[in-house]
Amino acid sequence: MWNYIKGLFLSGSFGKKFHAAFVGITGAFLFLATLIGIGGGSWFFGFIIGSILFNKYEEKYKKTLDDISHVPYWGNQFGRHNTIRLLEDETFHPYTLRSGRVCRSLKVSKSGRWFYVAGHYYPLYLVRGFDYARGELLMIDGTRLLNQDWLKNKGTREALVDLLKANRLYEVGMKKALLDSITTKAFNTVWKGSYEELAKADWDQIRYEWEKAVSKEAEDTLERSRANKLREALRLPDYALNSLHTRTLTDQEIDIICKAVQDKRIKSIEGWFTISDFKDDMCVGNGARLLSKLGPREDEESINFLFDCTRDIQKPYFTEAVTALIKYPRHVLIKEIEKRVAIAHDTGDVLWGAGLIYLAGQFGYEISLSRQNCEPGQGSVSSNFYDETQTYSQPFDPQGSAQAQYQMPPQ
Repeated sequence: MWNYIKGLFLSGSFGKKFHAAFVGITGAFLFLATLIGIGGGSWFFGFIIGSILFNKYEEKYKKTLDDISHVPYWGNQFGRHNTIRLLEDETFHPYTLRSGRVCRSLKVSKSGRWFYVAGHYYPLYLVRGFDYARGELLMIDGTRLLNQDWLKNKGTREALVDLLKANRLYEVGMKKALLDSITTKAFNTVWKGSYEELAKADWDQIRYEWEKAVSKEAEDTLERSRANKLREALRLPDYALNSLHTRTLTDQEIDIICKAVQDKRIKSIEGWFTISDFKDDMCVGNGARLLSKLGPREDEESINFLFDCTRDIQKPYFTEAVTALIKYPRHVLIKEIEKRVAIAHDTGDVLWGAGLIYLAGQFGYEISLSRQNCEPGQGSVSSNFYDETQTYSQPFDPQGSAQAQYQMPPQ
């Protein structure tokens, strides 16, 4: 609730609402006083005039009172109750750019779901980018937020470009109206529900599916000659690596890179799979999907990358990594899981432990979380993470497969 109230004051929303309420009440009293002063049959005519004025300005007045301008656009789409609920537990810290510079005018929530600037809150995964030249924030449903005067600060603009990392290779030379159309089509493909339902949805997963849909829409929209050139370029090592790291690729594009690797047109992919080299969480899934297509690669880099992707079951690339890992031979997978359960235990990483348990459950392997010790390779993995068993929330799984169990550490 505090975040919501703070935003009201810092964005100027509170002043607008107070002014609207004051003007409305004062106007009503003045109108009533005028009718009383005139007296006689003026009540009838006053009622008619008042009805006309009310009908004319009702929507505008209600919009002024209801507008959640400190959560621009999305606040009104989600509704006040959902907006308060979404912000109530968030804490914010200044954003650090990749250059190391700290921007105190731009803050990001600890959960990574929101960013905050000049009294305004925005859901990070529902903002598709920032048009630096126009000072416009772009939403994944095709909406552009215009006239954001507070974006005139150069440092804030540069920090937003760094945070949103939204430049895509196919956007070069594409007109604004066409880009917005592609964005809207992709959103309508991915999300069929209402905006109130969207407020309660998994934004990470929606954004990931939206990124893939946008790439597909863009590919279908481009002139055939240009689309063919881009596809052909994916068979070149430098262009393939740059694309893999900087935008979410379609399944067809992943297939092209995979085929180029298998045909030795791309002779080596060593050094391609380090999570920190990918532009953002949405692009990491490219790496997991490519390794899944290529089949089990037992080099250390590939295995470490896929297991790094299991550290957080809430990341959009978690399911992609699990899909790739369960293609490995059972004995290899058990050995690698055992090593990482020990690491997760030693570091107290309960979230990673939950991801490893989920992975093990996908091929019927049981990880024991009792306090008994067990030598590696003797069946189930033993650890002493926990005391009491509880159910861990599931990652996105359209088939509703195996339940992952974890246990909370002792208090």
